[in-house]
Amino acid sequence: MRKFKKNKGTIIGIIVFIALVVGGLYLKNTIAPDESNAIYGERLEGQEKVKITDATKKKVSGALKENTSSVKVRVAGRTINITIETNEGVSRDDAKKMGTTVIEQFSDAEKAYYDFQIFIKNAKNVEQFPIVGYKHHGKDNISWTKDR
Repeated sequence: MRKFKKNKGTIIGIIVFIALVVGGLYLKNTIAPDESNAIYGERLEGQEKVKITDATKKKVSGALKENTSSVKVRVAGRTINITIETNEGVSRDDAKKMGTTVIEQFSDAEKAYYDFQIFIKNAKNVEQFPIVGYKHHGKDNISWTKDR
């Protein structure tokens, strides 16, 4: 009993330290739980089955060689972002057909899993461009931004 009375301050300090550590860990887990999980959580389950390969990206670029100066395909989670820069003289309707052509390059499984965002721009024709098309994985058609 004498040892406890003699070391009372040290014992209280150790108990307070342990309480602060436990409280800090609890607060950290409340604010930032499961840091080891991906940013998308479980929403990307099954993505391995419908992985977008470099061959698919090249296939998309190859389908649009005509009337385009560049085509970029980027996958972000369950969204495929496609940026198309058209040549001068391409109309808005022709550009929308390019969007449909792009979607046709993907398999049915890929279309059923991914959402698509198609950004079409033309540096020379700023009145009609840029236009943006969206295709939800559960829909069959592309919805385009309002015509200007």
